[in-house]
Amino acid sequence: AVKSEDETESHDDNDDRNHAANMPAITGLSQSTATASSAIATFTLVITGTGLAGANQVVFVDPNSLPGHGNGHANGDSQYNSNGPFGSFDHNVTASNIVATATSVTATITIAKGDSGVRVVRVATPNGESTFVQSTANTFTIK
Repeated sequence: AVKSEDETESHDDNDDRNHAANMPAITGLSQSTATASSAIATFTLVITGTGLAGANQVVFVDPNSLPGHGNGHANGDSQYNSNGPFGSFDHNVTASNIVATATSVTATITIAKGDSGVRVVRVATPNGESTFVQSTANTFTIK
């Protein structure tokens, strides 16, 4: 946060984006599985954590698209496995009606018929994005 001499209140200019102590971190999901059937599945997901204030995006990432998944066998491209440094978003899973506080994000999740498997849930805030490293706290499975 930056405070000029003539300001009476603190103003966060997000100058420390992606390096701040207030980076978003996910500590849990209200549910960790859903079924993608022939119909569209819709449910409410509550994400708990820290630094979640101002969250404006929730995405589901295929962990196989994350960097480093060539497994040392030169199976990946030299630049992020062709998916960018943070993997590729699963466009069959979308979030809407996002409401955030400092410690939780509530969103309506819609899953269209698509590939089943594990996804890493990520949250974007003005201070950065939650980790793309898969953990028990941010892993969601589509059956």
